[in-house]
Parts: sequence; structure tokens; C-alpha cells
Amino acid sequence: MYVRTIKRRNKDGSEVEYIQLAHNTRHPEKGYSRAEVAYSFGRRDQLDVALSSVLSTA
Repeated sequence: MYVRTIKRRNKDGSEVEYIQLAHNTRHPEKGYSRAEVAYSFGRRDQLDVALSSVLSTA
């Protein structure tokens, strides 16, 4: 498992980041890896980033 950030651009041009706890799995037939989100912490500007890193190591 790992913590990843996703960036999205709003209509006004501002950028928003979301923090998610994810892990990689393999597609059973095609064999490629795919990230599955275990938990979404929400927007980075509304979250304590230090807390999310502590939770990911637990």
C-alpha cells in the first residue's frame, strides 16, 4: 500500500490535489497492474498531511 496524490484542474485554472491510500493489483486475464483506492482522505488543502503519512505506515 502507498499514499498517492491526484491532481485535478478546476474551470478557473486552479489546481486541487487529492490524497488517497492505494495498492496495486493485477488484472487476472490481461496481466497489467492497476491501482485500487483503499481509502480517499480528501483534498490536500483540507487535510493534515503528516497524519495521512502516519496512517499509511500503520
